[in-house]
Amino acid sequence: MLLTTGLYASGGTRFRLEEVLSIGGAQSDLISMWVGAAVDQEGFLYVTDALESALKKFDPSGRLVKSTTWAQPGGGGFGMRRYPLDISNRNVYVVVSSPFQSSVKVYDSDLNLKTSFDLPDPADDLQALPDGRLAYSSVSMVKDRAGCVRIIDRSGLRHKTISCRQEDDPATLSMIDFRFADDGSLFVVFNYLDRILKLDRKGRLVWAKGLLGVSKVKTKKILFKTVPVTPTFKDVALDGAGRLFVLGGGYSRNRSRDVYVLDSDGRLLDTLTLPQPSHCLVVDRFGFLYARADQGMTLKKYKIIGFEDDDARR
Repeated sequence: MLLTTGLYASGGTRFRLEEVLSIGGAQSDLISMWVGAAVDQEGFLYVTDALESALKKFDPSGRLVKSTTWAQPGGGGFGMRRYPLDISNRNVYVVVSSPFQSSVKVYDSDLNLKTSFDLPDPADDLQALPDGRLAYSSVSMVKDRAGCVRIIDRSGLRHKTISCRQEDDPATLSMIDFRFADDGSLFVVFNYLDRILKLDRKGRLVWAKGLLGVSKVKTKKILFKTVPVTPTFKDVALDGAGRLFVLGGGYSRNRSRDVYVLDSDGRLLDTLTLPQPSHCLVVDRFGFLYARADQGMTLKKYKIIGFEDDDARR
């Protein structure tokens, strides 16, 4: 186990963002409030729209191909910060949440609904694995269920649970986002702790790292619960070269705009800064980064300049 802490790197010294596509906008009705996105191997973009309870498909040029809804507009989510979705083997998986329950809706690439099933717990993040199984992070106030990544088959049957929290972590601070790498290792960021983890394919801790120098997060009391109010990290993504992208929250120098780029050993390579705040980010297999703008009415696509030189040095 390697445990390190650190502060900010100087932003943009190695890499920078160049906008290449913008979908939607304040004067457009293409997107009302997007909350999740995924990109397939052909570059088609799938977006969940919270206000319309809709799944939308865009071609690589940003043209709307198709849209489908799963409920009355505004009828899902119920306080969840996004509808997680992912793509594998031409299937599109979308998590739809009510206050205490989540379900997965499975669509084909033409947005025809194939099936749906309930999850054992409410879910906050989702990844479709290459072998057809699904992984999700559960949302729970119960200690032994918080801070876990659960792996299920396509019918919802649980296969494995990986606990990522430490024994003394409060359940309210144990919400996580995650990504499995191609080699089976697992990267985890905590939404309300200054903590990033890498676990090997057997669930053993490889390293743990803090980036922000935050030892205590801000909380408030609601009824009988103490809950966090300011996120440390909002999302995590991996690119094809194994680089880790972590979206900072309220403790970052540029709130909800700083994206920390780390290598697979946890070394901070650089900090990218988005033009506008975002709640989540996506990095596709081609190395493009997608983020939010205009409070969810716009989805921006960026090319990351400098990766070619970085890859050549490897």
